[in-house]
Amino acid sequence: MEIIIISIKDYFHKCYRYLKTTTISLNAESSNVGKMENNKSLEQYNYCGEGIQQLIESYSTDEPPFITANDLRFPEIDADSGIIRELKSVFFPKYWNRGSDYNPSNKALLEAQLNNLGTLLFEDISAHWRAYSLDHAETMSDEEIEKKSQAAVRTLLNNLGRIRDTLKCDVDAALNGDPAAQGPTEIIRSYPGFTAILLYRVAHELYQQEVPYYPRELSEYAHSKTGIDIHPGAQIGDCFFIDHGTGVVIGETAQIGNNVRIYQGVTLGARSLPKRSIGPLRESKKKRHPTIEDNVIIYAGATIVGGPTVVGKDSIIYGSVFIAKSVPEKTQVFLLPPPHQKMS
Repeated sequence: MEIIIISIKDYFHKCYRYLKTTTISLNAESSNVGKMENNKSLEQYNYCGEGIQQLIESYSTDEPPFITANDLRFPEIDADSGIIRELKSVFFPKYWNRGSDYNPSNKALLEAQLNNLGTLLFEDISAHWRAYSLDHAETMSDEEIEKKSQAAVRTLLNNLGRIRDTLKCDVDAALNGDPAAQGPTEIIRSYPGFTAILLYRVAHELYQQEVPYYPRELSEYAHSKTGIDIHPGAQIGDCFFIDHGTGVVIGETAQIGNNVRIYQGVTLGARSLPKRSIGPLRESKKKRHPTIEDNVIIYAGATIVGGPTVVGKDSIIYGSVFIAKSVPEKTQVFLLPPPHQKMS
């Protein structure tokens, strides 16, 4: 493994040279505020797509250490409601007192729960499409907004099983990466990193369908709850683990491979740009944030910037370093120990 050592002087010089929350109220009541004007919102979203069977198959693969009993009850200390509660429940129902609702042996009941989730999603996504049309002075008919919203909801529901399987891998990554983790229950119910990743994976699915605003609101809700800022546009592979998490920032065009672990205070950011460059760059979607390849560990406080910057696979980035150029695979990057002296 190659070793890169950065002196304190060089580090601060680079920092000098190369020198972002809105909260969201996603509850059932606020979902109704954004219903389309002049058009009756669906009273109930009707869904019977492939996502039902996908989830049944995913639930059926659960085995220890994941909980398999449907009747376990946890104390209700989570204030989340509406869409956030439904999303958590559909992915891990046994951990959120919903095992009997999302029951793979009762397809009709599972279908009813997904219809409820679909209704909430449809209402909110419709409102955001209407807001987008007003912001951009575009004329979108109620029928067009309904069509786009229906398509986005159906695509998301169709992919819930796939997303759930990825989240199970994220749980495994936390179990394997944190010796303090006592089991999946602790991770799923209390780890801020896992909460942020769960909502990111939903937001990213909607972002890919070009749903306006709403993916960012989901990720910023997670940001306000966890201190972890993941843009829904970022591309993140399987088995991702954020330990502790406070202060983590992952930018829109960042790319992260599989089996990556990062710690609190890590920034995967962009270089500062002159104001005149922002508009064209926004339109072009040019890559502005770094690429992190498979099996990389990034310790607390590290900052990695720039679209061309690639951290090669199997590398370790130690704490507090500033990186603005690519790092070869199997490389360690760390600061030289600062000088110290014994106190008299």
